[in-house]
Amino acid sequence: MGTVKKKTNFSGISKNKVMTVILIFCISINCINFLSSFNSNQNSGHEIKISKITISQEITYLIDIGFGYNYAVVNAQNLLNRLTIQNILNAAHNNPKKSLLVIKDTDQDTMGFNWKSATYFLPEYDIYYLFDEENTDLENMAYAWHTHDGGYSVSASKKMKINVNCEVNKIIWVMDGESDFFSEVKNQLNLNEISLHKGMNIYYSNIGQKDMDAKIGKFIFQKSQE
Repeated sequence: MGTVKKKTNFSGISKNKVMTVILIFCISINCINFLSSFNSNQNSGHEIKISKITISQEITYLIDIGFGYNYAVVNAQNLLNRLTIQNILNAAHNNPKKSLLVIKDTDQDTMGFNWKSATYFLPEYDIYYLFDEENTDLENMAYAWHTHDGGYSVSASKKMKINVNCEVNKIIWVMDGESDFFSEVKNQLNLNEISLHKGMNIYYSNIGQKDMDAKIGKFIFQKSQE
């Protein structure tokens, strides 16, 4: 006698039940991931320059933005954001008229502090967010986003002029300490370091009341008392 194979009948399982099971599974995995203590970015300090990014780093970034956000990551970002803002205020002595904030080469995901944070928490400050080939795929061009008291403008030029208000005596820098931009700032202006958390730093330069004409990369910082 031949063996009769018994067929499994799935006709009683509806598509809605299958989708419900899949949805519950996805929600469960997401909750476990969010509540876990693993921070995939804990050893990363600054953004990778687009011109040097590898395929594996691109894949890691996509996984990060898709699945990498959990309580540990969000908590670390919030902590660093608070530390950055507080230290900017301390460096400026809470005097926005005397300070200029310049942001360049920051990793929004790992640092927690970015353009949006600056404009939201420090609206009364003059803030510039600078872009060139070091932190974008732009070539032979420099871009500057500028905001102050709710106003907003974008400029582009092969040589970008940054007008420093005559009252400003300090520039606060949020930048990558391993970038060419950082090296040029350090070589041309006095640079002081403020340690934040796990190797993160911000910097500031005391420029006094004297005139200024500093060429840093594609950016020219100019200040005149006239």
